[in-house]
Amino acid sequence: MSPDMASRILLEINKKYHGIEKKIKKSSTDDVNERLTYRKIELLKLIASGKTYKKAGEILGLSERTVKYHMGRIIDILHLDNKAQVIAYAAEYGLVDLITKT
Repeated sequence: MSPDMASRILLEINKKYHGIEKKIKKSSTDDVNERLTYRKIELLKLIASGKTYKKAGEILGLSERTVKYHMGRIIDILHLDNKAQVIAYAAEYGLVDLITKT
């Protein structure tokens, strides 16, 4: 096989692989976003903007314990390990805008 032909084949394989990868990533992201309720996203926005669990609870009319529970559920739903990862995920996928404070 000529180097030109091999290069073309690899280029096509690469294009198809990245197309499939993007579809998988988008569909899994959409699936996760559908499982986060409006209330959980609202809570995530407050936490991502720097609010403490206590302050977020006051704003939403929840106890600090309930806020901790919901953050735990968010971490579980997103298959992450901690609050920092959840905030990074939210920023990466456009769930929250970290520039504007809520």
